[in-house]
Amino acid sequence: MMIPPQFLHTFVENCIVHGLSGARKDCVIRIEMHEKDGRITLSIRDNGYGMTEEMLKNLNAGELPEHHIGIANSKRRMELALGADSTIHFESEKNVYTKVTITFQKPPYSLE
Repeated sequence: MMIPPQFLHTFVENCIVHGLSGARKDCVIRIEMHEKDGRITLSIRDNGYGMTEEMLKNLNAGELPEHHIGIANSKRRMELALGADSTIHFESEKNVYTKVTITFQKPPYSLE
């Protein structure tokens, strides 16, 4: 399934800028996509610096700091293109990883 790059751009950019910058030399970003029961799950995971529990809680509650415009815009674009039941969920462990999981109903049309 083809998907618009803007659905991934913000999250991959955040992996590079926030998760993998600095002295890290073993940087990995993994992007996976699966379909099950008509729902698509995209995951973007890095082995970067992770985030605090407070930031993680705020992101999952939709309480985005002013400088996280990209995440808010990505969520709005997804809801407009894929429906209000599309979700973004964040997982992270400080100094181990961050993972963003995006889920949505598979549309009956191509997203190219």
